[in-house]
Amino acid sequence: MSKLTTRQRTGSLLQYANFKDGTRINLIRIDKPLEGYKAKFSILQNLNNPFAKDKTFKGINEASKYFELLTECTKSTLTNRGITAN
Repeated sequence: MSKLTTRQRTGSLLQYANFKDGTRINLIRIDKPLEGYKAKFSILQNLNNPFAKDKTFKGINEASKYFELLTECTKSTLTNRGITAN
């Protein structure tokens, strides 16, 4: 279960990765960031890895690096991956 708030989980999908076992990773631009927080991007995932966490990031570079790290560390076969026009 995600510990992020609804606002941190809602936004425009920027990148996604789906795997054969049904797991997924999404990089999202937060549409309405919480006032007082600098996080503008979040990573949402449902991987079967205790070290993989849903996280928020201030910048796209940090978020993209974490997205790549999770994608590379996943043991399941990647079925599709993409970048959206958002």
